Amino acid sequence: MKTKAPALVFAYGSNLFPGQMFERCPSARFVERATIVGTRLVFAGFSARWRGAVAGLEVAKGQRTHGVIYSMSDADLSQLDRVEGHPSYYLRVGTHVRTGRGYTRCFTYALIRTNEFTTPPSEEYATRVRDGYRAWNLPIAALDGAIRRAERAQRERSDLWLPLFLGGAPERRK
Repeated sequence: MKTKAPALVFAYGSNLFPGQMFERCPSARFVERATIVGTRLVFAGFSARWRGAVAGLEVAKGQRTHGVIYSMSDADLSQLDRVEGHPSYYLRVGTHVRTGRGYTRCFTYALIRTNEFTTPPSEEYATRVRDGYRAWNLPIAALDGAIRRAERAQRERSDLWLPLFLGGAPERRK
């Protein structure tokens, strides 16, 4: 009888943190580091649990999102679906990721609402993701760049909307 291969999952947000992933999915095992080519890490939506934006993927030519591949049982994959809010908050999708050995097909979770305002993550969430980057020796600069983009987007929105809220029209920049 043929044994079913474990599910492969690409993690790029808080599930990078080994303690969180192994608590949620006890059968999970680290496979290798990987990237999704043609995407970049963004922070969007709002999580009540994290009190801020969470990680998502955005199509971005010439960019890549860093993460790791875990293998896990189907039961743990179903558990991860529940925790990630599949299919209403995150959508589990099949994708190809680049590894040191070529491309591998696996699942990842795509934030459904990446078209909402980009906002920074809470300090707690950013720390959890940063701890995951450190645990797997991923480039922290990529994470810091995503956080800076989210902070800049939030500032630009408030520069535009605050005058409207206060009863005036926004100043036009030349």
